[in-house]
This record gives sequence, C-alpha cells and structure tokens, in this order.
Amino acid sequence: MHSLITALLGIIGAWSCRRHNGPDSLGCGWRVAAGVAGGLFPHLDIVFQLLTIQFGLAHHYAESWSLLLAPVYALLMAFIFQRLARGGRPEDEGRHSWQQFYLPVLCGLVVVLLFSMLTAVGVMPFAPVWRVRVTGSLIFMFDYVMLGLCVLGVVVGLTFRAFVRDIARITLGVLLVYALVLLTFQFKAADIAKTYAQVRHLDIKAVHTLPQPLSPLHWRIIVETQDDRLYDTLVHLFLKEEREVRDDTSRAGRIAALYKPVDKAWWRIYNRFGRDKPAFVADGWQVFEHSAYGWFARFAVYQGLETYKGLPCAQMRDLRYEGAKSDAKGTFLMCKEGNGWMLFRGRVKDSDYDFIAKLYDTEAAPAKTLAKD
Repeated sequence: MHSLITALLGIIGAWSCRRHNGPDSLGCGWRVAAGVAGGLFPHLDIVFQLLTIQFGLAHHYAESWSLLLAPVYALLMAFIFQRLARGGRPEDEGRHSWQQFYLPVLCGLVVVLLFSMLTAVGVMPFAPVWRVRVTGSLIFMFDYVMLGLCVLGVVVGLTFRAFVRDIARITLGVLLVYALVLLTFQFKAADIAKTYAQVRHLDIKAVHTLPQPLSPLHWRIIVETQDDRLYDTLVHLFLKEEREVRDDTSRAGRIAALYKPVDKAWWRIYNRFGRDKPAFVADGWQVFEHSAYGWFARFAVYQGLETYKGLPCAQMRDLRYEGAKSDAKGTFLMCKEGNGWMLFRGRVKDSDYDFIAKLYDTEAAPAKTLAKD
C-alpha cells in the first residue's frame, strides 16, 4: 500500500484509540506524529533492497509488516518518541511517558497492516515464524477512493478536534464499508471469469481477480487452466461502450481505455511454458515457484530462450508488471547449472542480469500465499 495512504491511516488509527473526545493529554501534534510513524514504519523494508537483491526480494512485505512483531516495533518507537518529547530541556522531563505514545503508534501500525492484507500484493503478518502471504486482492496499492476517504477523515478531524476520536472511528467504519463494496466487485469479476471459462470449455485450475489503478471498477482477470495456459484480460465492470482514445487523450485516459466493457473484453492467451522447450522451462519454473521467490513466479509466462554466461536459460515475464516503467522489474531469467538453477532478475538495456540465488529441486517453499482471488 502506498506510503501516503498508510501515513493517513496511521493518523486515523492513532486518533481512534483515544478513550474520550476533548483535550488530548498527549497533544494533537504528538499523536499525529505517532500515527504517521506507525503508518510509515512498515515501509522500512525498502532498506532490505539496499542490502542485497536476494534479501530484499525474500523479505519484502514480510518482517516489517508483521502483526506478530508489531507490539515490539511500537514499543521501540514509543521510547524514541519519549526521548524526542523531552527536547533536552529540564522542564520537559517526564512531560510525556512512553506509555502515552505506545497505544497510538500500535493502533496506527495495526490499522495499516490490516488494510494492507486486503491488497493484491498482501503482507506476511506472521513473519518470521510463518512466512505465509495474506492477500485479499480487494484494494489497489494506490486506491484513489481510499485516499480521498482518508484525506477527508484527517481534514475533518483536524478541523473539529473536540470530536476527533469519533471522526476517526467513523472514518474506519466507512473504509470497512468500502472494502465490502469492493468484495462485491471481486465476486462480479470472478463470475465473469467463470462465465468465460464455461463458454470456452476451459478446465480451470485457478481464477485470479486483481484490482487495478484509477478506478475500483477496473479489474484484471486471469484464468489459469490445467493445460498451463493463462487467459488474461482487463475489464471495467459496468462500462457499456469502449472509451475513445484521441490524439489529445491524456496518459490516464489512455490507461483507462485499456479496460473494456465485459462483452468487449480482449482476452490474451499465454502458454506458460511456451512451445520451444516446454519441459525445460517447466522444470525451471517449478523450482522457481517453490522457492522463497515463488511470489514472482505466480503469473510469470514464457518469453524466450537465450544463453547467458554460457548457460541455457529461459526468460519469464510477470504479467502484473506489464507497462511498468522498468522492463527489468518483472522479468526473470532461469538458467540451468549442474543440479540446480540460477535465478536472475531482468536487466536494464545492455547491463547484466541481477543474480538472485541458486535454486535446487529439493528446495522447500518457505513463503506460501493465502490469496482470495
């Protein structure tokens, strides 16, 4: 979930845990700061990306997004805020205790984690004990409606500070109602997928519905079949006529035009393992899928064969990263070496691929996914 939304959710969470309306013993400024800290803390996993690509990919949306570790993180931040509140002045000594900061930080953090579980990317709330990824696939990472509701809640709360607790709780209630509305949209998208599969007489292995940008009515539908094919489309759930694209159409308008009415949807069909050497590609993909990086193999489809550093390789592309600014972000290279596979991430232009890890057929799958698709 985008950091701007999580910061606002953190503030709303910190306000909602107040016992009463009226004057705040912690002070409005400090409570807002505590909420923002709780809301932004999970994004510290960006530091993992600065260490090594292996560690960064394996621990993205994991430990810093863990509900199990949330009380510990809140405690550490509470002590930091206590030190900051002292300000080095004798008169500030003992003015605010860590106990006053602990609950606002914790509530802001927990609210963010719970709503983040409803995104298509999801989080690992039980890391590091159990590396299962929970994905509700209801909310897009930068949902404009959710952003608007959060902004409205924070602005109203700052305007009517005497009723900030009730305003925050009402905002959370409205956000939950919005999530329920999105759930009905998800059911509709899943029904579209099943209808399409029935008409095409497809043997369904799994149906995936993914929220998309710009509108909660935009959905990506992926039907995975038993013969290792992926049927992919972008739809607007209630649109009747296709959007017209002109020379002066904005980038947002062009993106929106990709989402077609249900009866005019363009279904793209992908053979996951291709036709060149499907057995070779399938062997590499299965090892990839059952590794710590298996999340990125979920919608990966065959792109071509190549030789890299003298090794036979198959390139795979994650459908979710179509249109990404960097082509390398969703591209992976699986190269056979001895009794294992070398996994690389896509390169930028003429640079080398980024080495991720060497994987083996016997490697366990530490990171599973509980996806509500």
